[in-house]
Formats: sequence, structure tokens, C-alpha cells
Amino acid sequence: MAMGMFMSSPDFLHMGLNQNSIGSLGTEGSTCFADPNGQIGCGYAMNRMCEEMNNGPRAANLINAAYQCL
Repeated sequence: MAMGMFMSSPDFLHMGLNQNSIGSLGTEGSTCFADPNGQIGCGYAMNRMCEEMNNGPRAANLINAAYQCL
């Protein structure tokens, strides 16, 4: 953690392609993050919780798709 925010950690909390991305993890899958290097910010909230205790595969897939659009 860094000043109340999580740092990107691909094994636990996927928040973009850059290691200095910061963000927050919500209830079982909700995610928001900012990547200053990639100049992108993203927020994701779903209507069905994932079973993992991280942001789950759906959020990771959406984050990867957002980077592919750049």
C-alpha cells in the first residue's frame, strides 16, 4: 500500500501494465486505478461479485482491453 492506495501487483491486484499504478479494491471485484505512465484511469463496478478476494478475471480482462484501445 502507498498512502492509503494499493500499488499494482499482478499476482494479487491487477491495475494496469505499469508497476507504479495506484488504485483501490472494492467488494470482491470492484476496482479503480490510475496509471500516470500510461495516462489512463479506470473504474469498474459490477452487479455480480466474483469469488476471488482480489479484483478477479473480469476486471483484469477489461483493464487489458482498455490498454489495447490506446
